[in-house]
Amino acid sequence: MKNLISLKVIQMSEEDDLIRVLAPFLREPTNSFKREALRPILSDMSAYPIQKALQKLEKEKILDVEFSRGRPKGGNRVKNYHVMSDISTFDKLLQLYLEKDFEVLLTSNYVELLIKKFQFKLIYDKIRGNLKNARLRKISSDALLSGLAAQEEYDKIALALKKEISNKDTIFDEWSDSELRESLEILSNFDSLKSIRFYRKIVHKIILGAYKNLEERSIITKGVHTFLAFDTYLSPLSSYPINDVSQLLLSPYPFQRIYEDAYLLDGEAFEVLLGRAAAIYNYFADFIFEFFMIDPPEPERIEVKTKEFIFFWNIASARFDLISFYLADLFSNRIGSGMYHIKSDGMQFQIFDAENDEELIHKKLGKEILMMPFVLRDAGPDELVEPMENPFEFIRPCRAFQDMRNRRGKWRYELIPLEEILVELNSRLTEYTKMSEID
Repeated sequence: MKNLISLKVIQMSEEDDLIRVLAPFLREPTNSFKREALRPILSDMSAYPIQKALQKLEKEKILDVEFSRGRPKGGNRVKNYHVMSDISTFDKLLQLYLEKDFEVLLTSNYVELLIKKFQFKLIYDKIRGNLKNARLRKISSDALLSGLAAQEEYDKIALALKKEISNKDTIFDEWSDSELRESLEILSNFDSLKSIRFYRKIVHKIILGAYKNLEERSIITKGVHTFLAFDTYLSPLSSYPINDVSQLLLSPYPFQRIYEDAYLLDGEAFEVLLGRAAAIYNYFADFIFEFFMIDPPEPERIEVKTKEFIFFWNIASARFDLISFYLADLFSNRIGSGMYHIKSDGMQFQIFDAENDEELIHKKLGKEILMMPFVLRDAGPDELVEPMENPFEFIRPCRAFQDMRNRRGKWRYELIPLEEILVELNSRLTEYTKMSEID
């Protein structure tokens, strides 16, 4: 037993020496180092372990060797060592660093060089199996998504996405470059907090231009443009273009998207959450039009289907009122980290602390929020006060919209009658029919 322990200590010591000797190479991956030049850099190591580690790294084909010109008088030719920048070498380094110095490897200039040389996806493919481990996922997310190489690559991906989306004739067209969407899907396997912030910083502001272009070309309505601007900020990893717009609109419970998935981070996100819901309420006819483009009803069924959608909205907006109450309580009492992830599967609503995934409302309450029978209320001058006599004839605003009425003059807060919605809807349908006949 004693011999086994000694052998393990020797093995650990050898790995430590390899990692210490590799440190200058990972810091300066394009430079070469002579053994003697490493001595002052590795001042806490003596000559023999440095030489032994260099020999091991050369044998394992992690370090490559070039000889200096000429031969010293009476001596051997001088070796110049440099780290090999290929994927097989990265595989070997992963095995060496995985257990104790994973962060050192992933935050190194060497990995930055590999991302620039081989692209982010290839490095991701090499570590993806390790992302199931929470500790390694956190290390990988912090290291790789903070690196300049990943940010520059995703900046180019976002520009390519903008071009791809802007060129669509319909928003449901096939992707000519499916790898673009796959590049976004990769982010969902990293730490959610880090990947959401990464997306917002690098991708979101660029692809907003694509949505504007689609609206200008009448590929989407102003309502859907406004909705996507909020939705792709709040929950980019479940929004468009990762998921089709039809999936976002034609869910089993229409309009539940207003509380289905959202990350409320960094203070301003609750206002964005209101904006996503208000986009549907303010442009309701646009959304009914989009529904009908996906699943056209018979002309005589247009009014009946519109009433159905009005009822679905009134249920969703009443639930949103209750959810907003719980969120306001969390914010005002500074419960948890102050950063929240809200989600729903249609049967249960949940609020998590986005920093540690702690559930902040009881599971029983989460079910009751979506299952309890709601008394739908009309909008009074300052609040929703009277029960709705007919929830099929008007759409009600969410209570939280009160604070949005005077912002930039575009948000409403009153009951919107069926007749007004039908006038707008029929106008869009008529215009669409005329354009189709011209085409």
